Formats: sequence, structure tokens, C-alpha cells
Amino acid sequence: MTRQNIMYSKEEIEEQLEEFHKRIKEDPKLPNNLDKDLLIRYLKLYSYRMHKAQAMLTRNIDIRSRYPWFFTQRDPHDPAMQKIIDTFDMVLLQQHTPENYKVCIARLVHSDHSEIVLNDLTKMYLMTCDVRFHLPIADYRKMESGEIIIFDMKNFTLKHLTRAVVSTLKLISKYLQTAHPVRLVQFHVINCTPIVNRALLFIRPFIYAKLYNALHFHKVGHLENLYNYVPREMLPSDYGGSAPSMSELKKYWYGVLETYRPFVMNDDYWKPAENNV
Repeated sequence: MTRQNIMYSKEEIEEQLEEFHKRIKEDPKLPNNLDKDLLIRYLKLYSYRMHKAQAMLTRNIDIRSRYPWFFTQRDPHDPAMQKIIDTFDMVLLQQHTPENYKVCIARLVHSDHSEIVLNDLTKMYLMTCDVRFHLPIADYRKMESGEIIIFDMKNFTLKHLTRAVVSTLKLISKYLQTAHPVRLVQFHVINCTPIVNRALLFIRPFIYAKLYNALHFHKVGHLENLYNYVPREMLPSDYGGSAPSMSELKKYWYGVLETYRPFVMNDDYWKPAENNV
């Protein structure tokens, strides 16, 4: 049996988490009061190999220090963030796939390229990730085993592509591939138009081979193949499923974000211990 397939008891997981938590608190280059529901995600991702989990957490904190604009002075009530909420949908589905994968769906609300600022969108996305990874976990043994991201290209235009900021694309690519505490197993692009080829050429230099090979493309009106990866019934009604609509899911998730507003506004939470001396 491989290490990845070993099933730990609840007590064993708690013991390892406690040891990892202590280890993190003793590292001056890391924040010393990180929530255990966040730390367990790093442990699970690396099958409870603490040195690897700690290395990824260190990369996460390092990225935050190198790109402070995206990770500090955050407020969901900021007009720029409110504009992103109005013009971009980002939701997590309520159910997991049969393989125990979480599913995230993102899409533009309309095609007006002037309404989307990539830096603001990235800041909002990273903010929602921080909230998501701090939500209480009822049973560590039932955490998701990976994540599927679905991006709907319906309202994406060439003008959106021309407004892309290379440095920001590098940041989000680096974060997702080296510091995101969940395994990205698939990335589906639906309602593809010919512009997808240009977009792919543009972002290809920033994508590692492993993630590139996990890309799947679905033409406009051809969602049947997507259902082979994500059961149709768990998708929002907008995509032929039985789950609540995108607007309902969005209302729920931004309600969660509102609840966690004091948390995301607390920049000190992420500061390394050595910076708080």
C-alpha cells in the first residue's frame, strides 16, 4: 500500500495535526497562530509528510510578502471588490464528485471588457480562497481529495485578453501551482469559441506540464463530455443540473465572505512571527 492510500484514524490525524501546528509555531519565518483547519489542508495534500507541507506553506507566505498588494488592505466592501462581485461569478458547488473532488465554477456576468480589472479580480479570488480554506471542517477524513475548476468562456472576448497583465498571470499561475493547498486535478473550459486558441498561446508559458495536461475544452453547446467528469445532477441549473442556480450559489458564497470580512481585513494574521517581534 502506498503512503497516499494509507487511511489514518481520527485520533492519528489529530496527533499529526497537533505536531504540525507546534512545528509551524516554532518557525519564525511563518505566522505562529494559523488555524488548524488551514494547516490540515497542507498536511493532507502531502499525505501528512510534514516537511513537504511546511515547505508549501512557506512558499505561500513568501508569495504574500512578495506581492503585498494582492494580499493586504483587503475589504469586500471596497468599491473595486464590489465591482468584481457584480461582474464576475465564482462559486463552489455544494456536493463533491464521486472521486471526492470539489468543483469551482467561474464566469463573466457580461461581455463588457472595461468592467473587469485583472488585478482586482485576482485580489478577490485570493481573498475568497483564504476564506474557503479557513471554513470549519467537520471531519478531516472526509476532506476533498482534489479540485476541479470550470471556466465558462461565454462572455469572454479578445478585448479581455488584451487587458491581461503578464505579471499578474504569473502570480496567479505560481500561486495555484505551488502554494494552493488543494490538488488541482482538472481544469475545464466550457462554451469555447475560437479565441480559446489565442488565450491558450498567451498563458501557455506560465503553466506547468502537469496542469497543462489537465486542461479540457468543450465547445459551445457541448456539455455532454463535461458530464463524464462532473455528474450532471450536481451542476447548477444553468448548466443542465439539479443544483441551485449560479445566482443562488453566488449569493450564498458572498454571504460567507461577508461573515469573514473581519478575518480578511486582518493583515497581521499572515505576518511571519519574526515580523511581529
